[in-house]
Amino acid sequence: MPKFCPECGCRLLNEDAKFCSECGYNFSELSVKKSEVKSESEKYPPNIYQLGEKLEEAVEQIFQAQGFETERRQRLKGKSGTINEIDILAKKGGRVIAVECKNLSNPVGISQVRDFTTKLEELKISKGYFASNTEFSSGAKQFAEHRNITLWTKDNLMEKFWSISIGRSVTQQKISLKNALPVNISFDEVIELHLKNKEKVELAESDLFFHPYFAVEYSFKADYKDPAKKIHKFREEGIVFIDALDGNILNQRGIKDKILKKIFSKEDGKIEPELLKELNYYDNNTSYEIPVTSYHVKVMEPQIQDRFAKKLVTDFIIDNNVKRISYIPKSKDSILDTKIVKFVPKKKNVLLKRTNFFYLPKWSISFLSGNVDYTREVFAFSGNKIEDTISYCPKHFGRELLSYLIQSKETVAVCEICGQAFCEEHVKPCPSCGKWLCYEDGVLCASCGTLYCAEHVNQTCSICGKMICDACSSVCPICGNMYGKQHQITCDNCGAVICSECSSSKGLIRKKYYCVRCAQ
Repeated sequence: MPKFCPECGCRLLNEDAKFCSECGYNFSELSVKKSEVKSESEKYPPNIYQLGEKLEEAVEQIFQAQGFETERRQRLKGKSGTINEIDILAKKGGRVIAVECKNLSNPVGISQVRDFTTKLEELKISKGYFASNTEFSSGAKQFAEHRNITLWTKDNLMEKFWSISIGRSVTQQKISLKNALPVNISFDEVIELHLKNKEKVELAESDLFFHPYFAVEYSFKADYKDPAKKIHKFREEGIVFIDALDGNILNQRGIKDKILKKIFSKEDGKIEPELLKELNYYDNNTSYEIPVTSYHVKVMEPQIQDRFAKKLVTDFIIDNNVKRISYIPKSKDSILDTKIVKFVPKKKNVLLKRTNFFYLPKWSISFLSGNVDYTREVFAFSGNKIEDTISYCPKHFGRELLSYLIQSKETVAVCEICGQAFCEEHVKPCPSCGKWLCYEDGVLCASCGTLYCAEHVNQTCSICGKMICDACSSVCPICGNMYGKQHQITCDNCGAVICSECSSSKGLIRKKYYCVRCAQ
């Protein structure tokens, strides 16, 4: 039996009551409504229900549907010798992806994503996915974007599950849509890469999702008289957005606990409301046709009806406006004794003005460079990017708590050996063949500091043993060994150019160098 009446919100004093003493609601109708909800829930793709209870199994099924071989709960030794546990390890061809799954009640912060990045570096895995049934803080999002960590929220997971449950085949040439925000960002625009060697990056997946939502406009009005006869007026109006797939209310609930308020006031806990910003364009919806060409169009049908959405909104407004009111009794003996009374709004205090159903279009793009995956998600109406892991250099993002305040640097090319994207400071073209290389996969000439590919630096300095390019290499006329310019000496007597091993010096303040022949 519920503690509050689902109709008027009045607290129930008798747990065995059959009717509400305030509004007369018949509690026997609850079982009927529950069966209706159950029948409605049967329409959901079955995998959606696993997101809350079996997150790891659900994520594993997504990768398996994409052709990956998966292993769960792997304990692997890192380069430092420490053991790191990976929730899911997905492999396909030469690609290796590590997945972290967190079934949490609070948003994921930057510290948790940073810890996951440390695991990847320990295991030398270049691509990671972080899946959670909640949102990610703004710091966590920016940190992940700079470290090529793809973040999957509950919305992402539902979209992926919906895709594998209906299949990927589309037969019609066009899909007709009603009540959808326009697609203002074209396919060519969303896949555009500003890289010097973008031909080395291939398009792996391209989906245009149409996610269903409800926008319910409401007003809340209540006048409450406390036991001291003081009138408290409550006025509120706004819009509540509901995910039409699972009935999740997207507006943030008020945090009433003082300790939690302090926690969520910190930068690490703030949530970037990109989705809510996009949903506020709902009045711009229209009807049109989408061609099915080189990308997949996926229109996700709503799984709840508008009457259920209205019920959810009413309950949400009531719950969000429960107040604890302090008052001073009018008794002479207790004039300084403050009392607390709880105000619970009633259903009649909530007026639902208008309910709008609409689709929100979103591009979901995957790139592949070598064996490294990149993701890009863009709202198709506004063009605002949700995630773009190929656009920012990972070398300019520190480990400090406020590292997301560090200025970002955009990538200019991908390393054609490891597939990682870097800025102009950390990736260079080989002067001989033009191949773009990072400093980990290229070879630096020990003399001039120019970065080459391994094929075009094949000379070794006989003195220091380091690699040198052809332009910086010389043969000593005395010993006949190859050496680099950094070891080159000119004899002050005969002018011969020799290596440092075949020379000697005299003097302390004004040194003079002599070849072994002149020194004799």
